[in-house]
Amino acid sequence: MYVLSRTQKDISKAAGEFAKGEFDSDQARQMEQEGRFPRGLWKKAGDLGFIGVHYPEQDGGAGLGLLEQLLVQEAWCMRDPSLGLALSMGSCGAEGLLQSGKDRERLSALTSGDIVTASCRYDPEQSEGEGIDPDKVLEFPHVLNCREADLFFVPWQDPRSDGSKRCMVILPAEKARISAESRTGFLGLNLCPPARVGFQLRDLEQADRVQVGTLSKLQRTLNQVFLLQIAGSCLGLAQGALDRALNYAGQREQFGRKIGSFPAIRRKLARMTVKVAESRLMVYHGAACFDRGGLKDQDAAMIKLQAAETARDVADESIQILGGYGYMREYDVERFCREAKACEILGGRAGSQLDAVASGFSKKAGLK
Repeated sequence: MYVLSRTQKDISKAAGEFAKGEFDSDQARQMEQEGRFPRGLWKKAGDLGFIGVHYPEQDGGAGLGLLEQLLVQEAWCMRDPSLGLALSMGSCGAEGLLQSGKDRERLSALTSGDIVTASCRYDPEQSEGEGIDPDKVLEFPHVLNCREADLFFVPWQDPRSDGSKRCMVILPAEKARISAESRTGFLGLNLCPPARVGFQLRDLEQADRVQVGTLSKLQRTLNQVFLLQIAGSCLGLAQGALDRALNYAGQREQFGRKIGSFPAIRRKLARMTVKVAESRLMVYHGAACFDRGGLKDQDAAMIKLQAAETARDVADESIQILGGYGYMREYDVERFCREAKACEILGGRAGSQLDAVASGFSKKAGLK
């Protein structure tokens, strides 16, 4: 098992106590119906130093590593799946600022909870094409937090450049065009619902730029962090669902016995515990490798794939243990299940993660 340091244990405990005192399940269900981001909680989390734990101290962070940040997200998602995920996704894309070492004012505003950020996934076909019409709108699909974001981070290449260097541009919310209004009613992620967002070429050209080197380097860093953040949140979802299944199995009686004493239920719970332990080891080790600068792309994909599938499987099994109660909104297990299934899609479906893993051994094995 991965052994946490005293500091890391204290961070995890503090994040859990914050969630216990501030998260309210009834409020989360109401926010989910309204598609409302928990701004108040975001600000409180910033005031207490839970946002950007791995950012430098001069920028409002704690100067620690990504592992410590994932411990915070895990504790949040264990307590409430919807609120935990929303807060975990509130700083999407800001790693570009961190990696560049520039724009400390914006980083400080983020870590204090004053702003929310969103990130657009880069697609070469959207920034290359005929004509250089300044009114041309480049669209990016599935952007989380698009309604709440104060800043958008957009990896972009000027179509008039030779393509050797690309950068990340930063645009304020008023420049964003949400082509399809963000709505609720999704399977999960309803507190930070995704939508398609467009930006005029003129605005992209005039936007503030964060020079971060070649696109491949930028993509690797941002993608690895994003996948690890999803994995950390999935780990919290899995543990939260398991905790609720254990609690129910220890209270529910059938035939004069607690159902947790039946061999079939005990073994089901044991297998769920093993899966969570496996994912925890991978997530913690992967984050530690990232902090040391030794994480590979295929490793990040493997970790995200494993954690997402664990969260899905454990949440599904938890519903089976609760029976009909597992599908009722009054019980949190159904939300854990829905959020876990939504997390499978974030950062790419299982197929894309498997392809990334396969790329790590294909060349060595002589496979095309």
